Amino acid sequence: MELVWNNSLLYNSPGSEIYKLAYDLRDSFYAKAQRLNLSVVSEKDDQWIKTCLSLIDELRKNSNAKLFNQPVDYRGLNLPDYPKVVKKPMDLGTVKKN
Repeated sequence: MELVWNNSLLYNSPGSEIYKLAYDLRDSFYAKAQRLNLSVVSEKDDQWIKTCLSLIDELRKNSNAKLFNQPVDYRGLNLPDYPKVVKKPMDLGTVKKN
């Protein structure tokens, strides 16, 4: 999950719409995870995994998350420097699959 937010914050300028969305979604995810008392130390626990996947599903349904649900089409968006800046691309759809 960190890669989704960090890549967005790395590539986009502070104050840009995508930058703001990344911050908002990150904060929303961690607030919900905290309310559910999730911690990384329990990641091998099946219930922890199910809860995280449920959180990701909920986040992906957020209208502000649509830009983060699939890999960035940097060619289609004419962002030729994207792969030079973002070394490990990640999106919520890929997180969900893995």
